[in-house]
Amino acid sequence: MLRNSRIFRIFLAAIAFGALHGSAFGEERAALDPDAGSIKRAVFANDALWLLTDDGRLSELVPDKGKRTEVTALGPVADICSSGGGLSALVQKKDHADRFTIFEFTIDGQWADVLNGLLFIDRPEGGPQAMLCPRDGEPVIVTREEMTHVGTDYFHMAALWRQKLKPALDKKFMPGPVLITAARDDGDATLVGYTQGEWGGGILRIDRRTGEVRNAQTLSDRQLKKLHDGSAPMPGDDSAKDVWLGNVNGIEPEPDKPGCFIVAQGLVHFMPDGELDELCHGKLKRLYSKRFERSTVAFFGLANIGGEIWAVGIDGLYRMKRDGTVDFKPRPEFHNVGGVWVNFDDPRFVLVMTEINRRNSLSGATPLLVPR
Repeated sequence: MLRNSRIFRIFLAAIAFGALHGSAFGEERAALDPDAGSIKRAVFANDALWLLTDDGRLSELVPDKGKRTEVTALGPVADICSSGGGLSALVQKKDHADRFTIFEFTIDGQWADVLNGLLFIDRPEGGPQAMLCPRDGEPVIVTREEMTHVGTDYFHMAALWRQKLKPALDKKFMPGPVLITAARDDGDATLVGYTQGEWGGGILRIDRRTGEVRNAQTLSDRQLKKLHDGSAPMPGDDSAKDVWLGNVNGIEPEPDKPGCFIVAQGLVHFMPDGELDELCHGKLKRLYSKRFERSTVAFFGLANIGGEIWAVGIDGLYRMKRDGTVDFKPRPEFHNVGGVWVNFDDPRFVLVMTEINRRNSLSGATPLLVPR
């Protein structure tokens, strides 16, 4: 009876939350077309906003033109990222489900094959999960079974180096159930953040030399016990002694602190939960959380802009300054451009609404933060 009463109270709270805040997301949600609702990646490159849907369709939105244009690639696009200010796309060959190559979109509107015809081949069930474009360096592609580095050989020709993952990622990492939200370079390893909605998430650390895969957070015996018996706290729970990695929506190197990263966590499932954390050499520490109604603010985007960390929560923008203090700006007005709700007001970044998280939670429309 007590349990049922508690569930009923949660249900009532969820209804109240929807009544209070449904209008904040309702207008954007109503105007999203089917393509816009499934945006999984947004990148600013070549003076335009590039949007990639979950089914591999790419579109371009130029701020001054005020319209969204579908861009024809040479096959379904698995992922995109910004490389040297330009757009790089991991593209599946139309006639081979298990073959992928990397193209760059040139300023004259053409696709250039980075690999000069050298195909990236992966097992069909593996499927590319994410492509990382380091600020300095060549792209890295993560699949369920291996990591592939793109570079040049002794003769300055395009070359690929593959490293088998040990162990291979769980089958839940097949495209669909898990959304890869971030990938960052950590010296000898790549950090891969992911979310499964109400089923949690985390960060994987993949050693580029050995292919070893492990959780980026080192858990104590007490944490492992709580994880096993299901008593781990929700993100933003200030009363909890331990901090846990849950639904990770962003990873950024921490300014002036080599080897450390800022992590954005956030989920809206009936009620929002989230926080900003610091991950240093396996240790996780809560840096910031804010009460929001009966819960906490969920964060869905993160970027290092001008040496400061910016995060976007469900209620607005947060700037984490170098002294550790946090400034807040209410969520700005969004504008419908080609079925996508965006905001170009700030010259440093773009805000984009997506419904990609709805497949694993009751989040509705959530914002993405895209550095220019």
